[in-house]
Amino acid sequence: MSFALPIVACCALAGVPVAQRAYTTQERLPALEARWAGTGLARSIELGTSYGGRRMVAFEVGAPGPVALSERPTILLLGAPDGVSLAGNEAVVAILDHLTANPSALPKDVTFLAVPWANPDGSARRLAGGGWGANDRPVDEDADGRFDEDGPDDVSGEGFALEMLLEDARGTWVRAADGRSLRLAEPGEAPRFLRLDEGKDDDGDGVFNEDGPGGVVTDRNFPVAWQGAWTVPGAGSLPLSEPSSRALAELVDGRRVALALVLQGNHGTLVQPGGDASLPAVADDAPIWRALGHAFARAFRRAEPTTPRLDAVGGRGGSVADWLYYANGIATLELAPWGLCVTQDEVRARNGAFASHVEPRRRGGDDARWCAWIDETRGGIGFLDWEPIQLDDGRTGYVGGWEPRTRDNPPAEELQRALGGVADFVIAAAHALPRFKIEVKSVRHEGALAEIVAHVRNYGGLSSRAGPRDARPALHLGIELGGGARLAAGAPRSEVGELDGGALSEPISWWIVSEEGTPVRLVLDGPGIVPVIAEVRP
Repeated sequence: MSFALPIVACCALAGVPVAQRAYTTQERLPALEARWAGTGLARSIELGTSYGGRRMVAFEVGAPGPVALSERPTILLLGAPDGVSLAGNEAVVAILDHLTANPSALPKDVTFLAVPWANPDGSARRLAGGGWGANDRPVDEDADGRFDEDGPDDVSGEGFALEMLLEDARGTWVRAADGRSLRLAEPGEAPRFLRLDEGKDDDGDGVFNEDGPGGVVTDRNFPVAWQGAWTVPGAGSLPLSEPSSRALAELVDGRRVALALVLQGNHGTLVQPGGDASLPAVADDAPIWRALGHAFARAFRRAEPTTPRLDAVGGRGGSVADWLYYANGIATLELAPWGLCVTQDEVRARNGAFASHVEPRRRGGDDARWCAWIDETRGGIGFLDWEPIQLDDGRTGYVGGWEPRTRDNPPAEELQRALGGVADFVIAAAHALPRFKIEVKSVRHEGALAEIVAHVRNYGGLSSRAGPRDARPALHLGIELGGGARLAAGAPRSEVGELDGGALSEPISWWIVSEEGTPVRLVLDGPGIVPVIAEVRP
């Protein structure tokens, strides 16, 4: 089911000038906190600190209403747990700005729970111009008894570390026709290259940049499809080993989270969970992805996305999106504000947002399209051509690649355009959450017995549950009797089947023995919803 979405002034069309927005540093958090709290619509929730000692804070936002914010159906917003996607951090900041400045747009029965910096250490290092998303925990990646001793170096003198190509028969990359872009090698092609971070062999072990600063990426440290640091760099010694990932898991516990959005990546679209091929696709959830894809297209003025899986855009096991969906049954999508589609008004990019800091980098062959983008829109600015350098071991390397805030994150002049529409999408999703009503179909008497027949209707736009069938308890409709009434037939509590938006459940019936007019309560309860109550006086 699709649903209507009003487009408001904050949306930007490709080619329309928009005000420039700067990237927000975490040092501004106290000022942002005061501004959002000052509206009376937001409060901060302390989540502890990251491994590097940086403060982790969530913000709870909602319109005043009879149900406490902590008890309402909730939309969870996580900014860049990958530690790379600064645009994801900025998107959550922009959403909080918009929500607190537009109280009339807030549904009165929904809470927004937002963590602007879900990986504070990784994002801070990335904002400073380096890092691959890991937190500040020292890890001995090359098992030589030393920590963080062989990281990237700016050997070319550009002021930041780029990429480095080393000719090697074990390499998986070849140079493409235009000389700048790379593509995955076909059988028999040569010369082949290893694609590494720029730097020297600082520890003299014959391997380059394999043990740099930082150790664990929040978005690789969750239990579902976790593979261990020996398979996936940055996965951590154990699932939930890091303060940042534990804080997010504890935040979700006990909340009625109905929808989660992980804001990160540079694929410019919506992506379903499924960062590992071992994780099954859940066909029953197709209506959820279609509805949210339609809303995304309207909010961002882009082509309607096909919502691929995480493993199709470079995802990895251990992601927070997979944990939320497969372990908790929460409808979850990764939303990347940035991608080739931002300025070309077309969803085309499919490159990986979670590329490892070691060979091989799985970027899906999109180099040529990104090169075409900078040629068409920036006069080629943003890519430094490969230049030869002499390495200490006598070999020749080639240093070049994408400047910071070009491909993984938008240039400053494109940041506002990339974010245009993200707040509208979140508000539209909130209005489309499943909402339920108990409809009493009939009440009839046969002597001292009374039969009650009722349905449950989902009058929201999204389906009532998500994820594998065993991940989340179903909705249940129960009957509560008082005044001496007793149940003669029917179950005290019955499971309600999955309901798409607008759907009506199968009828549920009870026979009771009671005096005429004795009140009976029908109660619908389940994950992600406030209990719904209907009173009947048979």
